[in-house]
Amino acid sequence: MKAWLISPHRIKVVLYGPLINHDRELARLRVNFSHLESMKIIEETLQSHLTTLVFERSTPLELGHAYELIFESFGSVPIDVTEALHFPDFHPLYTYPFDDLGATYTVEQTTFKVWAPLASSVVLNLFKNGAIDRHIPMRRETYGVYTYSLQGDHDGLVYTYDITNHGVTRRTLDPYAKGTTRNSEASVVINLDRLNRIPDHDQRLPPMHAVTDAIIYEAHVRDLTSDPNTDIVNKGRFLGMLEKNRKHSALGIPVGWDYLTSLGFTHLQLLPVNDFRSVDEFHVETSYNWGYDPYQFAVIEGSFASDLDDPYSRLIDFKQLVSQFHEEGIRINLDVVYNHVFEFQYSVFEKVVPGYYFRKKSDGTMSNGSFCGNDIASEKPMVQHLLLHVATYWVKTFHIDGYRFDLMGIIDQQTTDKLQQAIHAIRPDFMLYGEGWNMPTELPYEQKTITERHGALSAISFFNDEFRNGMKGGNFESDILVKGYTTGNGEYVDAAISQVLGSSIASLGGYKVTHPYQSINYVECHDNGTFYDKLARLYPTASEEELQAYIRFSLSVVLLSQGIPFLHMAQEVGGSKLGDHNSYKSGDVVNQFHYERIVPYAKVIETLRSLIHLRKDHPIFRQPFAWKDENFTIQRYEHGIFVLTLTHDHQGYIVGVNPTPEPLLLPHKLSNGSLIFDGQSYLQRKASIDSLPGLSIIVLKQS
Repeated sequence: MKAWLISPHRIKVVLYGPLINHDRELARLRVNFSHLESMKIIEETLQSHLTTLVFERSTPLELGHAYELIFESFGSVPIDVTEALHFPDFHPLYTYPFDDLGATYTVEQTTFKVWAPLASSVVLNLFKNGAIDRHIPMRRETYGVYTYSLQGDHDGLVYTYDITNHGVTRRTLDPYAKGTTRNSEASVVINLDRLNRIPDHDQRLPPMHAVTDAIIYEAHVRDLTSDPNTDIVNKGRFLGMLEKNRKHSALGIPVGWDYLTSLGFTHLQLLPVNDFRSVDEFHVETSYNWGYDPYQFAVIEGSFASDLDDPYSRLIDFKQLVSQFHEEGIRINLDVVYNHVFEFQYSVFEKVVPGYYFRKKSDGTMSNGSFCGNDIASEKPMVQHLLLHVATYWVKTFHIDGYRFDLMGIIDQQTTDKLQQAIHAIRPDFMLYGEGWNMPTELPYEQKTITERHGALSAISFFNDEFRNGMKGGNFESDILVKGYTTGNGEYVDAAISQVLGSSIASLGGYKVTHPYQSINYVECHDNGTFYDKLARLYPTASEEELQAYIRFSLSVVLLSQGIPFLHMAQEVGGSKLGDHNSYKSGDVVNQFHYERIVPYAKVIETLRSLIHLRKDHPIFRQPFAWKDENFTIQRYEHGIFVLTLTHDHQGYIVGVNPTPEPLLLPHKLSNGSLIFDGQSYLQRKASIDSLPGLSIIVLKQS
């Protein structure tokens, strides 16, 4: 038998066998395992040996009770009430308006609240010495919330829930938990006051007048410190990133913290640091993953903690990381994955409210725009509630400075609007950006947070794939031999000019974004092959010095284009992933920062530092709004070479760009100004330029 609620008053039953009159007359509804009542059959069909019945009840079934149908010949069957999620009055009745779900700790008591509107019962399990010590039934209140207040000081208490939905009881974590035991086996009560003792050092951060002031450097926590040839103690952990005066064991050069902070970038973007499932916290060294398989949204990943057996270690270590980078004047952005989870059928959300948290197609199958088989249904009110709670919790608790949304196009615009408003009310200079690809999720086009809708998404910035493809060329293994502007194809010159000016000028045929501040400019990120690996395939006989010239040129284009420059870890040292285009689980050897590459790339690193210094000193290279045609002129030359003249606030700059390996003799000298960048170094000297060096950008500031 199978029975389910199809409307507030009606229950549908399928019986695999014939129904006799005796069963029909004695069919009963049992409520909470005791009360029996009869119901009226309003529909009956028989097909082969399959009997379908529809019962009607005079009053609607109220959620929060255990309902069963009992037949004399067949026995009992629980009634699945999942369809109630789609009833017209569900969201008005069950959307919880308060922000106190989870375990709220005080010294006097801890209050547990879990939203489980379909559940007939929720039991709170309390642990002692690693085993369940008490089972406490929770009280159902309005909005489908179950609650229990435990008197006394229960800081660090370990707990789980047993939640019963239509006769099936599942043990689960708290979806709003802030702490967890090793490998996410149980939730933990957290006293957030213990984190407040760590200073945030927000006052040490330089002011941000616009998001185009940002220079983003992307890295994975483990990759930054896992190189075995260093004396970093806490390799692969949050604290390893904070160790000062660490050296390469053989070369004696600075690594880790000292190297990173010497570059000058403004924002360090970390790949996911919330709890993900694919790294075994009992065997961290033998498992590896980037973390795009989220398990708990508000919990910090344990494999990065210094003490995996202490639930507070991961929180304290991460708070210290943010604090120390803030003290250095560097902001921390987080890569967040709010579009799917790790194997939805085992997720906390599906156990608590089955059928609610994941988007489905009209035929009932899972929406799969994330290509992970379980798109988060962000458009639903209580999914929004969860995402708003989680996103603001990380900002308020850890003082992070930006979110990079993975596959942002799967999140609906109303939710991103609410996230933006809530977060900017806390931190007005907070960065919000992401992958605005138009994914095939089951969401109307006009509701998607995608690049194509940039005009309606003024507070969001987007990864600019046109910039990436135009400058780099082919980005995937299938088109790796396709050249772009910075890899040897000067025919991309018109696209390059548009992108250098911010991808927002309609008169140049480019209108990827409304304003430059919406454009994340990059040629390399964690996804796909590295820029160096592409060059090695394009120019297999080139010397290392020749490859460095291309890398230096690409860094110059990224840093001197209008928009937000974005760099991937080790891009400046010709970082290689050994040709691996999808290294999310390929391990340390493939993914780690190989610090020995600093030595041969010392001059390229100095060029990067010069470019960052130049960009910070000269606001003309980080204008947030679209340029007007009267503020720039373009001179084109052969082989994709061009010269831009930019004017703003009575200041003029000349930018000469040569994408070829050979120098170009200009027909007219560029004079009446100071040379401030010669293709390799930031300087300031009077100069009259009659040629453009190969694979270089030069910049003159006019008198």
